[in-house]
Amino acid sequence: MIQLMKDILSKLVICIKQFVKKHHLLYSILSYLLHKKRYFIIITYAYNCQDTIEECLKSIYEQKYDRLFFKQLIIDDASTDATSQLVQKWIYLHQDQTFLYKRNETHTGRLKSLKQYIQDIHPCIIVVELDGDRKLSHPKVLYQLNQQYLDIEKWLVYSNLNNEVIPSNLELLRNILKNQINVHDLFITYRAELMYYLKEEMFYIDPQEEILWEHDCQEAYIIPLFELAGTHTQRLTNASVKCTNVSKKTILKNYEAIYLRNSCMPLKSLQGDIAYINQHPLLTKFVKQIMQYVNINITMVPLNYYYHQYRKVIIPNGFHPKYQTTIARIPPHKRIYIEVAFFPQLKNVYFDLKGIHGYSSIRNAKLPELTVEQVKELEDFRQFYTGRNFTKIGESFREYSPDEGEKKYDFPFIFVPLQMENDTAYDLCPFENNQEIVSFIEECFPDWVIIFKNHPNWPSEYNIRQGNILLPVDNRDLRILMIKAKYVVSINSTVLLEALMHKKICASLGEGFSTNHNVCLECHKDRSRLKKLIGWSPDWNKVDRFLYYLLQKQIRIDFWKSDSEIKKLEHHLKDIGLI
Repeated sequence: MIQLMKDILSKLVICIKQFVKKHHLLYSILSYLLHKKRYFIIITYAYNCQDTIEECLKSIYEQKYDRLFFKQLIIDDASTDATSQLVQKWIYLHQDQTFLYKRNETHTGRLKSLKQYIQDIHPCIIVVELDGDRKLSHPKVLYQLNQQYLDIEKWLVYSNLNNEVIPSNLELLRNILKNQINVHDLFITYRAELMYYLKEEMFYIDPQEEILWEHDCQEAYIIPLFELAGTHTQRLTNASVKCTNVSKKTILKNYEAIYLRNSCMPLKSLQGDIAYINQHPLLTKFVKQIMQYVNINITMVPLNYYYHQYRKVIIPNGFHPKYQTTIARIPPHKRIYIEVAFFPQLKNVYFDLKGIHGYSSIRNAKLPELTVEQVKELEDFRQFYTGRNFTKIGESFREYSPDEGEKKYDFPFIFVPLQMENDTAYDLCPFENNQEIVSFIEECFPDWVIIFKNHPNWPSEYNIRQGNILLPVDNRDLRILMIKAKYVVSINSTVLLEALMHKKICASLGEGFSTNHNVCLECHKDRSRLKKLIGWSPDWNKVDRFLYYLLQKQIRIDFWKSDSEIKKLEHHLKDIGLI
């Protein structure tokens, strides 16, 4: 019996270890707490380096460091030689190491390639840059780096090929600017979040072509990184890399541009007094862009973190069930919610101090009367938006042909977009599931054709009355359905807002953004009111005021492309107390 218990316990331990090792970040955190090990991502930028890439990969493979604590990202920048084939062969033959291989279809340049992928790296990770024409000089380089980065005050650790002793970070920068030290001879490693604080105006520009030095010039971002790190830099005592190719050198005259620019102010801390729960890929990229274009520090933290030290905590998609325990641990005055919406949903973001969807402060907002200019502004946007076909299919969201589905649905019908049954909307409506809604709406309108549409992320089959229609998730006719429908009914969906933009008469079965504004027939408190929909009409002046308010609340995901959107973002950040 004792032996049986031991065997069961042994198998349980093995299963737990296997589970933890499959989740690198979890393994990294646990192992750091137990063994003090950092997790590294080695980024190898490779462009036409077929003669040297294998030596580079071999030097990483031979590191005497736990393979579960590092992975290698290889960026092949559209090489025209055999680099791609050699890399893929190496990956195939060394499956005991973790690789990520990315190939650019066109030659993108070093800076853009790095920024593109570093934006997605978790801030707990250390970035090691090792180009395809470099190799680690001995098998304990990662071990040495780990010893340095155990000190949380070390943000950037480097060495140089000739092992020249440089007395200070400031002296290093002076020697680079005087062109006495070639940046290509430096071995650079840094905390991933340091890259988040790089802003485009910090990059150095080629004075001849007036474009960013993005192709082979590391100076464009390496010098700003050193400046931002300030005294939080550390030099390794011995050279950690060897060059396997002729080292390139930037032409001296290009440094005139650097002399003429102001240096970056050193960061006081990588930890801001604002935390963001790093859980939503699209919103995470948006928040990182805020850090680049607005003077604000935001710390990326995992779910169920210790939030006491932060002044504000940004919560993405804040009423998802997995957030409930977390939200309860954050005092209400510290919470700031963020979610994607409205026109179109996945290309805009809004902030709210109270919550999202039906919990949003929008439902209790005062809607001012519109000026003549604001009415025209809304109408211009309405023509732009309704003239396009923004449709979400599964996880993809893009603009389709506005004429798609034009010849369908030439008959009177009620359109009903269905929700995901695990969505927040079901917490704020008198129904338990979609089948209940389908049956109830069919009971209310026995003489109407009703078109139900599955949510893009919730494919299901329902019992529907003969003559009614259930559209699958891959149907792309959303715009035409809203144009041709007589009425639109939903629990609480973005589609209701879009239908209002199309000037459709709508009914809401649950509480949402429109609650209290009387722009939809509100049925959640008395669902039998739905039968009054036929012949009902809202005050269209109120509808316009409501829609204009939503447009003022939304911020474009790509806000940095417009000065007016950057100013709008700054205004919102001030309103919610982030700046």
